[in-house]
Amino acid sequence: MNILVINGSPKGSYSITLQTVLYLEKQFPQHKFTVLHAGQRIRAYVRDFSAAAQELEAADLILFSYPVYTFIAPSQLQHFIALIKESGADLSGKFVTQITTSKHFYDVTAHRYIQDNCQDLGMKFIRGLSADMDDLLTEKGRRDARKFFDYVLWCMKHDSYEPLPKPGEPTAHMPVQVPGGNAAASAPASASSSTIYSEASDAKTESPFSTDPAATKKAAKTNAAQHTKHSIRGKDVVIVTDCRPEDT
Repeated sequence: MNILVINGSPKGSYSITLQTVLYLEKQFPQHKFTVLHAGQRIRAYVRDFSAAAQELEAADLILFSYPVYTFIAPSQLQHFIALIKESGADLSGKFVTQITTSKHFYDVTAHRYIQDNCQDLGMKFIRGLSADMDDLLTEKGRRDARKFFDYVLWCMKHDSYEPLPKPGEPTAHMPVQVPGGNAAASAPASASSSTIYSEASDAKTESPFSTDPAATKKAAKTNAAQHTKHSIRGKDVVIVTDCRPEDT
């Protein structure tokens, strides 16, 4: 089986995550592992992605290998995924999985990011391995890595993978229902902008923001009567002598 490893670490061959992949390569010599250092050579792939696209399409299994720094995959790997989509490479129906190393601080966010993008491309995603940074130094860590790859091989043999999300239904137009009927629509065209309608009773009331000149003049006189002007130390000071609740 042809396995294409997408190494998303900017450290290239010195990546800790890649060491787990190299360990699996020794444990399963019947399979061919090819590594693309996407994280370290991202600028080269920006200039020319054709060779990478051909290797992606020729692979039987694509294995993403990368560290999780803070919640998400390295930015270089994110850029590489964007290049895959831009290239138009047909990866639909191809199996894909991932291996990460981290201290397990929201590594699930990074795993979900890879899964969602692979499923966008129509790929068959197999749940990946989230390892600690020193797992490969322990017998348990090495055993978990071998069991993970056995699980991947079993999934490919039985065509088992995470279900693809179903496409959402188109949004239908829903008219807005106004309580008490659509009173605003039945208002006469000649109605003043200061006229409002109550939703409960359709009763016509006067807006507090009246644009009627007479009402404005009356309100000005009312407000003026509630204030008295005094002179203190040669300065004019306005003192409110009567303040109604609606004026506050």
